[in-house]
Amino acid sequence: LPCPFFQRLRSDTMLTDLQLLSRYHLQGDATAFRDLVQAHAGMVFATARRITRDEAMAEDVAQETFFQPARQSRHIPQSVAAWVHSVAWGRACHAVRDDATRRRIEAEASASDAAVREPTEHEATWAEVETALDEAIDELPDNLRAPLVMHFLQGRAQRDIAGQLGVSQSTVSWATSAPEPIITITRSASGAPT
Repeated sequence: LPCPFFQRLRSDTMLTDLQLLSRYHLQGDATAFRDLVQAHAGMVFATARRITRDEAMAEDVAQETFFQPARQSRHIPQSVAAWVHSVAWGRACHAVRDDATRRRIEAEASASDAAVREPTEHEATWAEVETALDEAIDELPDNLRAPLVMHFLQGRAQRDIAGQLGVSQSTVSWATSAPEPIITITRSASGAPT
């Protein structure tokens, strides 16, 4: 489910992400930036929600994520999707750490003995796997991360990904089915050395 902030946005053009970002920076085209946000809002929000496990925090993270491309478009290599995934993952991890620190300090200050519900073993295991998957995706080189994020997290067709990245469809097919990234992600998720 996309967050309410992004549900209000509508896309009217079919420009590439980098073209939209360039139009925003060079011409101040707010519509181009809106279209860029709309294109990636669902994936960014879903990533943030997986990490934070909190709708409100995930919405805040998703909104903050899009401030970075607005300010730092020159640092985006070739895939806005992979880049905003990495930004969302990092911001969500920081938000979780900040929230945990705040909660710990509040608990110490109030000296309360309120019991905190511990997640069941299954929930904890799944949470660890999801977080490890996002971390492993973030650690992949751009040429593997971009197609994986665009295909598996955004549900885009290999043909569209190939066109956007300027590579052949067979290259995208290899990157989304190659054993190396899958082994890396699987090992990272299980805690095994990569």
